[in-house]
Amino acid sequence: MTTHELAGMLDHMRTAFAFGLSKPAANDLEAVSGAFRDGPDQKVSEFLKAIRAARTPAASGAAKSPPADVAVIVERIRAVRYGTEPAESVPTDFAKLTGPNLKDILRAFGGKLSGTKSELVPRVRQLVTRAATPVGDPPPAPDIDPVKVVESVETLTRLRDAKEATVAELRSSFEPIRELPKPAVEEIAKQMGYTLSGSKKEVLDRLLSNLEGIKMSQYRAEVILNAV
Repeated sequence: MTTHELAGMLDHMRTAFAFGLSKPAANDLEAVSGAFRDGPDQKVSEFLKAIRAARTPAASGAAKSPPADVAVIVERIRAVRYGTEPAESVPTDFAKLTGPNLKDILRAFGGKLSGTKSELVPRVRQLVTRAATPVGDPPPAPDIDPVKVVESVETLTRLRDAKEATVAELRSSFEPIRELPKPAVEEIAKQMGYTLSGSKKEVLDRLLSNLEGIKMSQYRAEVILNAV
């Protein structure tokens, strides 16, 4: 299970048990799921390992390195690729990052994840090197149609929130989104409240899985209420 999938599960719990939760408890669940969703998508085991490492006191006299904000690094590399920031804006001391941090960065750009940390570091550095655009050569614009993004978000939000809407309707309306380019799919997921990484298919499958989970939670909650 990944941290974003855990966030979806918490959302499902909040929806399914809405009738029995106090407002503060529901708000706490929403805040926790939002925190997981806003961070990089990673295995829960890796997330817990990083938390435990952060809580472990550093050795006496050892220098403490600030925690890596992988999401910021990924966004800066993307900005360099789009030509909105210089390559120098990206931190280059990647050797201080952990192996999972390096894999999260590579995963965001479809890079190869296997190998040791010493093999991962130069791959991450190449992302910045390859992103540098020659002077006078305009960067390619993101392949996003804002109209289709807005229409897709409105449709999915309506089907997600409408209790009478079925999972079959959700899946049917989801099919046209599969034809959109990856940047548009990522933007749709972002506007739906999910920060998803991976290949286009992985982003689509995780988004649909999260939305289906919410619908199933609605159905279960409705069955429980009707049975009372």
